[in-house]
Amino acid sequence: MEIVAFGPKVNGGRVNSFNNRQEMANNGAAYGGISGQTVAFNINWNGGPIGSYKGTVRDDGTVFGGTTDPQGNAASWESVTKLVCKAAPAPDAPAPAPPAEKPADKPAPEAPPEKKPLQGPAVSAKPGFAGVTFTFTDRSGVASQYTYSSEGFSDTFALPANGSADLFVPAIRLGRTRTGTVSCDNGTSSPTSVEF
Repeated sequence: MEIVAFGPKVNGGRVNSFNNRQEMANNGAAYGGISGQTVAFNINWNGGPIGSYKGTVRDDGTVFGGTTDPQGNAASWESVTKLVCKAAPAPDAPAPAPPAEKPADKPAPEAPPEKKPLQGPAVSAKPGFAGVTFTFTDRSGVASQYTYSSEGFSDTFALPANGSADLFVPAIRLGRTRTGTVSCDNGTSSPTSVEF
């Protein structure tokens, strides 16, 4: 029997078995190893069952031991040649590293988008019997506090982002153009004008 493996462990090492005429009778794969003078391995024979082999290495390098198969059949065995320690094959030389590539130039960072100035609220007026109802609609996208003032009248109100609010301004009808201003704490403002 010949087992080819490198190092103290064998994991799938090639095994050839020879008959008394030194003709190859079977082959398979061995799993196990050697520790000190003790040898223990299993062979998955291609032409038969798995065999379990245990043995001892003599001082002269030959090995003897016993074997059993899965059915419990036992036999003794002995090596006809000595264990030979062979050097492991040299590992393949590593592939040369590819030439270093010049790192790609990083793209210039994009300029932050320009901030558009906030717009003041849109204003519509609906004259009534005793005054004017103004409707203010936010165009800034920011919830803010607003102050409306016109001809001595002043009032504050909150306006949600992109929302609308109504404000009633009491007044006596004089049949003239009345102006005012709505100012916001976000820095915007809008003029108002109504005939009343």
